[in-house]
Amino acid sequence: MCVLQAHGKSYHSCCFRCVICKQGLEGQPFTVDSDSRVYCVSDYHKIRAPCCAVCRTPNTGSTESIRVVSSNRNYHVECYSGEVNLV
Repeated sequence: MCVLQAHGKSYHSCCFRCVICKQGLEGQPFTVDSDSRVYCVSDYHKIRAPCCAVCRTPNTGSTESIRVVSSNRNYHVECYSGEVNLV
């Protein structure tokens, strides 16, 4: 059985999975949170990305995201434009 080393811990290759979607991460990009939980990059961004103050969805993109920060609140560019028009 193959054992993987990641972030100072050992995993069976079949156990090295995203804690959210359970996708196997052997040979895939991954990240680890401060509690040593392993995530696929997509799920990590969905969970950790700042949420838009208007639509309440995470501000994520496929490769990069642009967000507006105003008065300590995060916005998608499109949502911020709509918010400004409402004022």
